[in-house]
This record gives sequence, structure tokens and C-alpha cells, in this order.
Amino acid sequence: MTKPEFDLRWKMLSYDRQVTQGRFAENPNGISGEKRVAFGLSGKGRHGAFCFADAYDVRTRKQGKSFACRVERASSHGSSPFKFAAADEGEADDHGTEIGAIVTRNFVAEDELREMIGTKFSVIPSFQILLNRQPMQLLDIKNLQTSTVQIEGHGVVTVHQIDSETRDRTTHLRGICWWVKQRAVGNPSWGGLDGEGAYLDGRGSLARRYSFVVEA
Repeated sequence: MTKPEFDLRWKMLSYDRQVTQGRFAENPNGISGEKRVAFGLSGKGRHGAFCFADAYDVRTRKQGKSFACRVERASSHGSSPFKFAAADEGEADDHGTEIGAIVTRNFVAEDELREMIGTKFSVIPSFQILLNRQPMQLLDIKNLQTSTVQIEGHGVVTVHQIDSETRDRTTHLRGICWWVKQRAVGNPSWGGLDGEGAYLDGRGSLARRYSFVVEA
């Protein structure tokens, strides 16, 4: 982000990502591939570090510029729940945003964190996540069941069932995702499974818990 973009997105409590930035994630120069639907909507996740500390640091780079800021909890009697202290501005030859904090509470063990993140985001193979510098892979998930199905006239397909063990608020990144040669085709969805006699579709609570990856 540029500094004006940071000021708009980070300081506005009712920020609407889709209205301001559109539905798809920005695709920086040098990164090819299909457009990906952006994660998040109202920007609540940007303050997620407050679950672990009373302050966190943001460093963001874009268009050759770098900007850093410290975000802290403000007094309950103030006009804003947060305080922003700009650290420095400078030059940058890369792009991206980093959020850092010293964890003082609610520490999550690496194995548990890897499972929580993996069951959500591993259905999109092009979206790379590294935890302690180790990439997260679909087959590393513990709550994964894999089976093969023989389809007459087409051959064998592999089906992975992912059980997150918790129900998300929405079905985003839940449903059936098709992979062809390790590349996702479309986005996970329960679309087309809401007809009469459907065993599992997007209307039930289980639809916010399970995902299926079909490799063909």
C-alpha cells in the first residue's frame, strides 16, 4: 500500500474492500495467473494482531515507496479505539505488507496453527503460505481423508476430504474445488448441489466445515 491507501484502509472502521478495491486481489508486476478473489471484506482481520498483543507494527511497500506505522490500543475515552504512530518513510524495490507483534497472550502452537490455516487455504494451490518458512501443503493436513474413484470412460480421480472440525461463519473457500495438474479450476463452491435429494449443499451448517478437492 501507499501511505494514502494505508490511511484510508487501516483507519476506517467501516471499510468496504469490494467497493473501494473491487472483488479481486491486486496482481503485482511479475506475478502471472488468473485473478484470485480477494480474502476478506470489511477489514476486521487487519487488526487480528490485537488478539495476541496490545500493539503491532505494519510495514508496507508499493510503487518504490516504503511506509511503516505502529498501531496501538487507545484509551476507551478517546474518539478512536486505535492510535497510529508513523515510524518512517523511505525507498523500496519490492512490494508487500508485513504485520508484526510480540505475542503476549493466546499463543498458538505451530502444529495447531498449521492445521487451522491449512484446512482453510490449501484448497487454492496457487496461494502460497509459509509457516516458519516452511510451505503448507494439502497432504500435510491431519484431518484429511483421500480416496480414489474410477469413472467409467474417463479414468481415476482422486478426492480429498478436508474436515476443519469447526464451522466457519460463511462458506467462502468451502465446497468442492477442482484441480487439474495441480492447478485450481475456478473457486471452491457448493453451486449446483442444492437440488432435491442433495446429501450436502451450501445451505447446511456442515457446508461451513467441509471442503473437497477433486484431482482429475
